[in-house]
Amino acid sequence: MTMSLLRQIASTPSPTSFHRPQDIEAVRALRAAGLIIALTPSPGGLLSMSGPAEAAQVLALTQQGREALSKGTLQTLASRTRPAPQFVHARR
Repeated sequence: MTMSLLRQIASTPSPTSFHRPQDIEAVRALRAAGLIIALTPSPGGLLSMSGPAEAAQVLALTQQGREALSKGTLQTLASRTRPAPQFVHARR
């Protein structure tokens, strides 16, 4: 589902909106993976100033999104997570 949605996003002019709950969840997954830049409604509608937000708006594909399309595969979300930063302590 997410790969086909990524293809659909790439083939339509930006910005584009998605209204179905399953599409909104897929947009969230693609954004979490770093493949798109998108605005999504908050879970549970928290902080919604103008009523319930019922759409996700995709603004652009990222470089990683374009690379995933060219390879034809999506990496898992776990493989895209960054390790915790290591802090360097200076000696005095």
